[in-house]
Amino acid sequence: MSASEDVSHNAAGPSGFSLYVFRDIRAHLPSRALGSRSALRDDDYAEARRYARDADAEDFLRRRVCLYAGLDHWFSLIGYPSLGSDDRIIRGELGKPVLQRAGGSRYTAFNLSARSDAILLGVSTDREIGVDLEDSRRRIKPGSMRAVMDYYFLPGERNLVREAGEDPEAFLRIWTKKEAAVKARGLSIGSHGMMVDTMAEDGDPWFQSGGLKIFGVSGELTGGYIWSAALVCPDPLDREPRLIYGNSLIPDA
Repeated sequence: MSASEDVSHNAAGPSGFSLYVFRDIRAHLPSRALGSRSALRDDDYAEARRYARDADAEDFLRRRVCLYAGLDHWFSLIGYPSLGSDDRIIRGELGKPVLQRAGGSRYTAFNLSARSDAILLGVSTDREIGVDLEDSRRRIKPGSMRAVMDYYFLPGERNLVREAGEDPEAFLRIWTKKEAAVKARGLSIGSHGMMVDTMAEDGDPWFQSGGLKIFGVSGELTGGYIWSAALVCPDPLDREPRLIYGNSLIPDA
């Protein structure tokens, strides 16, 4: 299932998740457009000023514009009010950024992954979500790949990559699942990557992370990107989450 496919626009309620891909961000949001974006708030500009390099501050603001575009689209799908000026990004229970709706106790979980000039955004109202996007065109030295696998991969995962001739894409398909799972849990890959067991049967979207059930989807994007998304599902009897919408969005310049 590709994140650039239009999967479904029929959302009966908030249960489920949505994936958005933003491409050619710098072209669609040039520097001159970032100083007058109606979607950006004063605290966004204040946070951007913490970056030492102007280019890094601009990329942060571009990510925020994409985040707000995805959140607005998500709220329209599930019948919620549009994003308002009183909605705030705060730290949730897991220490991850979440969106707190004005006047409400519930929050909306989201996660971003940016590589080069592409951004992947995952959104869910009822589950913790993590996403990871990697550029498969990036050269990975065999020695570095083996070192990462020896430390983070389980024996079965290492065997899969070796059976594929240590193909970098085979490596990244497992790595993105691990990254997405630990990000969904608000953890770091450095200390928890080896706790993620991605070895599920072919076609089975469920795997394990630190004893928790994880629902995962993965795919490839044109241009050489490999992606994964993961949702924490603590109840083993919980129904399978739905991908309500998966498509490319381009925020207005």
